[in-house]
Amino acid sequence: MLERWCAGRLRGRASCSALSVGLLCAALVAVASASVRTVTRAEAKSVASAIALRHSDLPSFEQKTAHPFTIQQRALAAKESACAGTAPLNTAYALGLSPGFVSGGTIAQSATVVFPTVSWEARDLAADAGPRVVQCALAYQKALLSKPPNGESVSALRVVRLPATAPVVYAIRATYMLSRPPGAETAALRSAREVRVAVYTDGLTIPYGQADVGLTVTTFGEPPTPAFEQHLADVLYARAKATLGS
Repeated sequence: MLERWCAGRLRGRASCSALSVGLLCAALVAVASASVRTVTRAEAKSVASAIALRHSDLPSFEQKTAHPFTIQQRALAAKESACAGTAPLNTAYALGLSPGFVSGGTIAQSATVVFPTVSWEARDLAADAGPRVVQCALAYQKALLSKPPNGESVSALRVVRLPATAPVVYAIRATYMLSRPPGAETAALRSAREVRVAVYTDGLTIPYGQADVGLTVTTFGEPPTPAFEQHLADVLYARAKATLGS
């Protein structure tokens, strides 16, 4: 869920019928027991780091240091997990954030959560396919964006599900208008001529074994390009497969 995101980030979840969720969960368990290695708590941090996006994946982008979750973000994430029925972060073996990668009006980042068992990951995915996910995600985003910095303001916030293409299982998008006072210069809008700009944040989830691999892409002005997101999802899936076995 959205607890995988830093400010404005989303963990992707798309609509799925109860039958397809059940089949997905069964498939995850079967794959794990057949060929994907079991990750211990001691190994989890290194596994999460090994799967993360790297600068070589986006060589033309500028690399930015990832900031750990704040106390406020963790508190909001816990409330959102309780709302949607998903596994809270404190139940995971590890959470690994990649650096942020920035180019023009595009920001990409990955976040990998390693659960204690693949069954736990499957239950989390099933909960994320439930009817409350969008409602809970919207409440999370409203709270997270309630006090934007530097005189900025947020309006017209929406959260919707997106179609998902393998290896992505779930996808979700948050959109809002970001505004600044005339003449103000803020971090998000410093290079923009507009005093209002549409912000799109897509969250995509790529599960593999005990790992819940999240990809977040944020763009200003135009929605993210599906081909760009799919390419990065394929990269992360291949890396998870190489790390955890096939």
